[in-house]
Amino acid sequence: MIQLTRQLPNEVKAVINPVIMRNSYVAHPENLLLAMVADERPHIRQLGLHRIMKACSQLITGVRQFKVPNINFSATNYIDLINWSDTIIAAPPLLSLIPLDEISSRVFEGNADLLHFLRFVCLILFFKLYSPCGITITRYNNITGIIL
Repeated sequence: MIQLTRQLPNEVKAVINPVIMRNSYVAHPENLLLAMVADERPHIRQLGLHRIMKACSQLITGVRQFKVPNINFSATNYIDLINWSDTIIAAPPLLSLIPLDEISSRVFEGNADLLHFLRFVCLILFFKLYSPCGITITRYNNITGIIL
């Protein structure tokens, strides 16, 4: 979507870019890290793993503050959407359930099980948050133990 805005006239970009910036929740570092670990390209998975390991080694006290990140509109890949050096990175809470050794081995092996699991859980969480019937279905799955 960001690539499409490059072709627009400057007057239109002045209106559209701030709207995209305000709604850039998907580009939150934790979401990008999950996407990187589940990427099909091995070098992107390894980069995501290194960033997660770095985030796990840093001690963050208190409640994490959710801030909508500043978007790099000249990015050609999703991993470049934010400036990683200026961003405080916390490990995604979803990965706190999985030991770091297991994530590491599966990232380097390219094991599809973990990658499919992460994609599946992200889809379920999205469905639960944004769909009116998602709450009922997720509650049912919690009782039966199928999901989450």
